[in-house]
Amino acid sequence: MIRIKGSIRNKLILFMLTATIIPIAASILITYSYNKETVKKNSIHENSNLIFQGKTNLMHYLSIIDQATLSAYSDYRVFNILQSGYQGNIDQRSDLLRAVQLVSRSVSEVAQVHLDLYESGEHFLYVNGRLTSSPRELAGSNAEPRPFAGYQSYMEATHPAHDYGVAYFPKNESYPVFTLHRPIYNVPAVRQLGVMSVDLRLDFLERICTQLYNPQYENLVILDENGTVVYSKLPSEWGSKPAYSWLSQLTGDDGSFEWKEADFNGMTIYQQMETPFMKWTVVKQIPYSHLYEDARDLTRINAGVYTLFLAIVIVATVIISIRFTAPIQALIAAINKIQAGQLHVEIDSKSNDEIGILARRFRIMMQTLNELILREYALKLANRTNELKALQAQINPHFLNNALQSIGTLALQHQETRIYALIASLGKMMRYQMNTDKTIVPLQQEIDYVKGYLELQQQRFDGKLQVEIEAGPAALAIPVPKMTLQPLVENYFKHGYDSKAGGRIRLAASLSPEEELRIQVADDGRGMTGVELEALREKLSQEPAAEIGEDGGIGLANVIARIRLYYNPQAVLTVEAPEEGGLRVELYIPLKEGGLHHEGFDRG
Repeated sequence: MIRIKGSIRNKLILFMLTATIIPIAASILITYSYNKETVKKNSIHENSNLIFQGKTNLMHYLSIIDQATLSAYSDYRVFNILQSGYQGNIDQRSDLLRAVQLVSRSVSEVAQVHLDLYESGEHFLYVNGRLTSSPRELAGSNAEPRPFAGYQSYMEATHPAHDYGVAYFPKNESYPVFTLHRPIYNVPAVRQLGVMSVDLRLDFLERICTQLYNPQYENLVILDENGTVVYSKLPSEWGSKPAYSWLSQLTGDDGSFEWKEADFNGMTIYQQMETPFMKWTVVKQIPYSHLYEDARDLTRINAGVYTLFLAIVIVATVIISIRFTAPIQALIAAINKIQAGQLHVEIDSKSNDEIGILARRFRIMMQTLNELILREYALKLANRTNELKALQAQINPHFLNNALQSIGTLALQHQETRIYALIASLGKMMRYQMNTDKTIVPLQQEIDYVKGYLELQQQRFDGKLQVEIEAGPAALAIPVPKMTLQPLVENYFKHGYDSKAGGRIRLAASLSPEEELRIQVADDGRGMTGVELEALREKLSQEPAAEIGEDGGIGLANVIARIRLYYNPQAVLTVEAPEEGGLRVELYIPLKEGGLHHEGFDRG
């Protein structure tokens, strides 16, 4: 029997001295919590008022520009040019120059004004005090007419300035702008005569925003209704759509919420500013480190005062606590490292009390567990890798893609568009099969592949094949192993399709409320006898269920084997022979437990 020289019970008696610190510590914590809550409420109120003033100024500023673009309606000469078309004479050019100059001078931040005339096909760019024009067909994609919802203008988020396809000299370097687009209609008719686009530099927007936050500690983001960044503290985010984790919290016209994630930890305050031509959201973020700085300082002062009066008690108890709790702290630190994944932790304790014995026994236990875990993990990893490689080797196709492209080009040269379309579908299927970099793809890609396959089959059977595909939006984004659906569909043409009478096949995919992906392939073919059906079910129930079909294709057992490898053994593939005839294959993939084991696919 092990003799314990120093009992931990005697050490715990000494720790009772710390009971004198508990009331003081509780007082400090309560004071700090109260101060934090007060600071938070005051900060939300003050920043909400500040954002409101800033957005009011910005909305007034943008309204001036929007009103200026209405000059296209108020100036009858310009409106007449829009209706009848630009003839290129000096008087018309002078009228247009006057109109765009009026808009350009409405605010000092106007960088350039673009006027596109749909009737004449001419468009104009006013920049650097000069009006330049060119036919729209030379403008490229930037000058394509854009559909508008009603007569109202709209605001385009921050983007690099461009020349709208109108060449001018000297060429300016690209700079960030946000653009107000004003569609011009033949009121009250619905015929659009043109569009006026006003590019605005971010100078005024930056001046307003810098008054709303402290760039050293805080962050300010302005987003449009599509989630595009109009303004941010980081210019690299302008015009992009960052995947902010807190975007889902912007649910109302205004509000605030606390956010604690890796990308941000603090208070977020937001307000929407909405006009007929835009809907922006101003978001201000204040990190806790800055928000509660004053509260922490006050708490430090109080703690210092309390510490001064308890100095004698603390000096006496700290020495004893360090001496007797050091083994416990060392053991806790080792446990934390093990919990974090550092299994090779050296636990060394020389004390002879209960903690020392516990530490030594714990060290022996971890060494034994570590050896068992490494041995089991290495075995499972090797088996799983071999299985996956074997399955992947079964489905790597080798086709002559370049030859098909040549045949497709020849078909176009002979104006055989249908042949070209079929070859193009086959080419897409081959490229999809040859892309071995991705073994996991969204269900949408699998369905697109099957559509191409069925299109070829419809051509093969001269339109006697009827195809129905139905898939919910939620199911289309679910990742599945590549070449999962095609074997289910191909099975119909191998065993059940009547080439003389034709037939019908239906593919359906949905996501159940229980987070289970359900895929069904049903046909009206010859079906299977009871004996054949039982034999197939027996093959599907065997482990491992991975094999190649008799003609080199991927069998049903291969499909369920790969699903179980990539997800978990709970996946099920059933085969039924309905009374009305045909065959129905159903695949059930549970997503809630187990999940996708493949690390090469980003489900986010």
